[in-house]
Amino acid sequence: MTRTSTRLTRAGLLLIAAVGAWCESASQSRANLRLHERGAGFASWDLDLAGLHVHDAYATVRGRTITMDAIEVTASTAGVEMHIDGLVVDHASAQSNDTAGDAEEAKPATERFRIANRGIRIVVTTSGAIAWPLGRDLVAHVVDPRVDIDRDGWPTVHATARLEGATAEDLVVDDAIVSHRGGRWHLTGALHMPAGGSLALDGTTDPSLQTLAIRDEGGGELVVTRSPGEPTVQVLASEFPLGHAGPILAAITAPRGVSLIDATLSGAVEATLGDAVRIHVDGLVASGIVVEDPRLSSRPVGLGEVSLDGDAVLQGGRVELQLVVGHGEARIAVGGHADRTRAELDLDLAEMPCDALLGAMPRGTADALVGMRLRGTIAASAHLALSFADLDRARLREQPPPADVALARTHRQTDADEVSLEDDAPGELALDFPFLERCKTIADPANVDLAALSGPYRHRFVGDDGKLRERLLAPGSPDFAPLGRVPKIATAFIGLEDMRYWYHDGFDREQIERAFWHNVVSGRVRRGASTISQQTARNLWLGVDRSIARKLQEAYLTTRLETAVSKVRILELYVNLVELGPDIYGVDAAARFYFGIPAAELDVLQAVHIASLAPAPRTYAEKWKHGQVDAAWMAELRGHVRRMHRNRMVKDADLRAALKSDLRLLDRTGE
Repeated sequence: MTRTSTRLTRAGLLLIAAVGAWCESASQSRANLRLHERGAGFASWDLDLAGLHVHDAYATVRGRTITMDAIEVTASTAGVEMHIDGLVVDHASAQSNDTAGDAEEAKPATERFRIANRGIRIVVTTSGAIAWPLGRDLVAHVVDPRVDIDRDGWPTVHATARLEGATAEDLVVDDAIVSHRGGRWHLTGALHMPAGGSLALDGTTDPSLQTLAIRDEGGGELVVTRSPGEPTVQVLASEFPLGHAGPILAAITAPRGVSLIDATLSGAVEATLGDAVRIHVDGLVASGIVVEDPRLSSRPVGLGEVSLDGDAVLQGGRVELQLVVGHGEARIAVGGHADRTRAELDLDLAEMPCDALLGAMPRGTADALVGMRLRGTIAASAHLALSFADLDRARLREQPPPADVALARTHRQTDADEVSLEDDAPGELALDFPFLERCKTIADPANVDLAALSGPYRHRFVGDDGKLRERLLAPGSPDFAPLGRVPKIATAFIGLEDMRYWYHDGFDREQIERAFWHNVVSGRVRRGASTISQQTARNLWLGVDRSIARKLQEAYLTTRLETAVSKVRILELYVNLVELGPDIYGVDAAARFYFGIPAAELDVLQAVHIASLAPAPRTYAEKWKHGQVDAAWMAELRGHVRRMHRNRMVKDADLRAALKSDLRLLDRTGE
């Protein structure tokens, strides 16, 4: 039986008991005395040829007070019929220490709701709907419930319920019937979904087992079983349609942006409730889930079959888990624990073919890699440990800088970086992903022509007007600056964006870890760790999308770029591709836009200014369109020049000139 049906049945049984008391009593006072002993009573009653009429009655069930405006009782050869008007359940009166209810629950299931009705069939009907809260802001409106007690004293409850609330809008349980047959309680009914379709309900309970099956019209099934008195609940799913069950499961399974319309669930889950909550997952497979979140991908991400096996334990504020998550041929072991002081997480990718790892990427996350083929095998691992006390201390030390300085410090290196956060990080981070060493490319993506990068390259991109454009990146082309003619601005970009550019393989692992801890401490993504090589790959083939999916594709394309052309050529491509203002691409166009001169004529301070625009070029272009910069910005630029001088990237004469000169931009307010 369902909880709602059970409580309604108990209310009906008490009312039937009240009828017995009324019929046996010679006076209202004596009847009220008898009823009061059983948690019931009434204001008045009268008896005529039409039957018994009771006014303003009440009964207490599980600590809840149930009031009734009127009760009409009639008798015939078929039995006794009772009709109730104005039935109201006062849930606020419920008592948590309801010993009478506990005693009722302690009875054997075969006798718990049986009433000694002396062989008389009794039917109880009501008019209207009864509101019954189910938790999580969910309310069941039980419409016109009917209780039919047979001659052996076993009740059958008929009802329709409409569920309303944040997790179930207009969800209807129709034709619900709770009955007792063959020593078991049975529940049948239909669950009608707001978006269409229905689920069949079929439940049974006896002294040894309680079972509720929810079945879809297409054959999907979810079965919940529990042994009375035991702490373990088992859930077995077989192609169960999560789309239909969304309103029921939304509170725990459907975060924003996750679509379950075509998703199904199969497998087994066992939960043991007690001092420790233990969850065991065996062969759980969800398929057809779609995620729409621009942080993940600019396109909907379609998951294939996502499998889950393993265990999780929650006890005394500590969580432990050991899981294996699978997608395609990829299998990742997830192990970790967390309590109030510390959290640790380990991820281990089981060895697999590199090409299969590519195939395991969800649909919508690898569109720029179509046609790519890999050879070799790979295994990977990651370890993260975090001390919450150290995290709190790090956050106290981090004081937000002024707005202008904060915007400038989105660069990868600043004066503030002289004290490295990873030297006093609130935890540990270790990554081992030997892609370059173990995966060899035998075919590049269809839209990637690496050979063309060594000579004149036709770069296609979408402009501000939404139209496809083309630029020829070669000497003599408009706005193209050969690297040898713009050494100051090339050096400025290295100094601000990628200090170890000439020494890494396309990825600055030290900067990745530094950016990670800065973002953890700030609680949001405030600093990136993209190298010039990564930014060049993104500008060549991926556009401005900076989602997680694009970052993964960017990482692969960076490895190919580093192996195809020299560092000098990558830097030359970068300074001619980087966005530096509204529809301004490349340093030569930027120098003419901001200063009215070609990039080859920029001094060090002007070069550093242009390089400083890279994190937010459109914002800065608007901010400085009147041609004047403020003192905070000048201090930031001169700080960059000093640091570059300490690293022998700026000559003494250029340093002195930068510290003395002002920065004058073109006034573009009239444009």
